[in-house]
Formats: sequence, structure tokens, C-alpha cells
Amino acid sequence: MEIKNSKIEINPKDYSKIFGDWIKNPEILQEKFKNAKPYPNIVIENFLNEDFAKVIKETFPEINEHFHKYNNPIEVKYSMDDISVMPNEHRILYDALADPEVINKFSLLTGIPNLLNDIYRHGAGDVHMPNNGRLGKILNLITNIMKEFI
Repeated sequence: MEIKNSKIEINPKDYSKIFGDWIKNPEILQEKFKNAKPYPNIVIENFLNEDFAKVIKETFPEINEHFHKYNNPIEVKYSMDDISVMPNEHRILYDALADPEVINKFSLLTGIPNLLNDIYRHGAGDVHMPNNGRLGKILNLITNIMKEFI
């Protein structure tokens, strides 16, 4: 199925149009992940396909009534996790990240078997971090495309 709109035409299962080249062979990054210090970790250059990343940036929503405001000792941020009101491109990205095939690629990369998807996507979504923003000590996989860094 093709998803079409004014910004992009993409088959959501065509991961080469969503992710960078790493998605084709994630196991080549295993050693880099395992040998990182002080603990296993990795920064994946060009995590997203460059054209797709530009579209994500261009369609990143301004803070609106769909964003939740968090202002507590652990976190200060604005977060939108309602996928039904997100731009199509953002739904494509979050659906791809939750796809079992992509989760398996993360499993290959990390060597961690049986990774699971958070079916409720709690904490996932579009996030704005104000100047005084923080996430505290939260362990989570966060995909946050920040306008300033693209």
C-alpha cells in the first residue's frame, strides 16, 4: 500500500526509504555496539534516510492542543503520543520502528534476543524540549528528530 500526501510518497515497508543504509545489514554494527565503553551503546550516523529525515523536519508539528505538558521533577517537555493526529510521515516512522522486522534488526545489532515492542507506545511520539527541558533518569528508546540538529 502506498501512502501519499503533499510531502512524500512511500511504501511503509520500504525501509530503505525510511532508514539509512544501516538497516540493510545491522549485524555489521554489532561489534561497535558490544565494544563501546563504558557500556554497550551506539550512535548510528544517518539513522534515517536523509530525504525522509528532511520531510520529518518539515512536517514536525508546533506545540498545540494535542501535546501533553510535563513539568515535574523528572521531566520538563511537551509530548504528543496520539498517532491519529500526527502527520502521515510521523505515523510511517513510528509504525516502522514498531514493526517486528525492524525490531528484529535492532535485536541483530545489539545481540539482545526477543526484543519487544511497546504496543501502547507510552512515551513514544513527537517531543518538544523547552530550553529548561529535561528527561531525568529515564531509560527509554527515544527517537526525537530535533529541528536544530537536522
